[in-house]
Amino acid sequence: MRTNGSGENPRSDHPEIEERLAELGLLDDPEFVADALRAFLSDGEETIARLQTAVLETHSPPTCEQAGHRLKGASLNIGAERLGTLARQLEELGRAGDLSRAPSILADLETEFASVRAAVRRLIERANAA
Repeated sequence: MRTNGSGENPRSDHPEIEERLAELGLLDDPEFVADALRAFLSDGEETIARLQTAVLETHSPPTCEQAGHRLKGASLNIGAERLGTLARQLEELGRAGDLSRAPSILADLETEFASVRAAVRRLIERANAA
């Protein structure tokens, strides 16, 4: 796989995100898209940090449920389906009060977020160039 200087794949591995933004009619407003995507990244990073703490340190099902729910909604809003699915799984584990499978799902979620983050950053760059 070819990468750019930051080690990220230069092509979009998440065309569904751009499709979702187009479906919402947001691609006509590049400034709004860039701001919304920056907010998604910032909030997503904070929410993943909360999930990491809940799953790996405090073992807090309620926090896992709440953070999973938050990330699920944000991810699905921008069309990041797999990320939303993984977040939903963490939400459900938290609701059930059983975090035994959460560390492996969290690892998958972190990998998927890194991929989504790279795609979103490319969309932000394109929006800023428009």
